[in-house]
Amino acid sequence: MENNDRLVELRLEETMGGEGADLDRIVPVIDMSDFDRREVEIADALWDAAARFGFFKVVNHGIPQDLIDEGFERAVDFFALDTAEKEKLAMPAGTNAGWEYRQQVRPSTGTADNKESYQITIPPHGRSVAGPGGPAGVS
Repeated sequence: MENNDRLVELRLEETMGGEGADLDRIVPVIDMSDFDRREVEIADALWDAAARFGFFKVVNHGIPQDLIDEGFERAVDFFALDTAEKEKLAMPAGTNAGWEYRQQVRPSTGTADNKESYQITIPPHGRSVAGPGGPAGVS
């Protein structure tokens, strides 16, 4: 990360509250409609929201609600597994797909965020969308 980018990130972290602090915030809403014509605009909005707020809500994406609900149900099932089971799907070094726990380090403190996640990326040809092995067996 470039030095200037690191300073920007640290300054943003200073505005994010801390343990025990509640802040009223606006959740950025990103409209995905007319994506083909607005791809650059949408990409910029996603990047800005992720960098400034750490999260966002997308609307007009065309994904049916039942598929969204199924995705949440599968996520609940996956994260309820024992750690040993999730470790079988750990994110390999140098990739951005798979399960991780306390792997991302906060620049402002040098300590790991206390979170777990499962990263999913657009796959190269012939690879599972869900990462190595994928959570496809989770029901």
